[in-house]
Amino acid sequence: MNKPQLALHLASFAHRAQSYGSHPYTYHLEGVAELAIDHVWANDLGIDTIQTVCYLHDILEDTAISKETLLNIFGSEVADAVSLLTKSEPPFDYDLYISNIKKSRLALVVKVADATFNLRESALQGNKKRVERYAKLLCSLVGE
Repeated sequence: MNKPQLALHLASFAHRAQSYGSHPYTYHLEGVAELAIDHVWANDLGIDTIQTVCYLHDILEDTAISKETLLNIFGSEVADAVSLLTKSEPPFDYDLYISNIKKSRLALVVKVADATFNLRESALQGNKKRVERYAKLLCSLVGE
């Protein structure tokens, strides 16, 4: 089993009680991965690494899986990127969170794909509030 397959298997198990709207949570993870590997900024990052981080991007925030577990299984590049994508416990500094993501091309590519996927799904559902939220997030990620 390669790293992306292992990551998807772990994420599927860890997120098994969650859903993304009416879909299993893996719908979101696979959608983010599909967008990320096609991203122009991702050309030299490696498809396996991008897919692995995409599948794991919510795992620290939403499950009991630890960064140490990710470090032991997937190595520091993946564990560090997933950690950057994880919102900390309150008090949460949103500007620092975005600033830190922008320092890592790997984390940035995954977060842009995540926000794009969420924006698209929100638009399909007609959820204007979420569309505005994700449009604003994308602007903060790709703007100066």
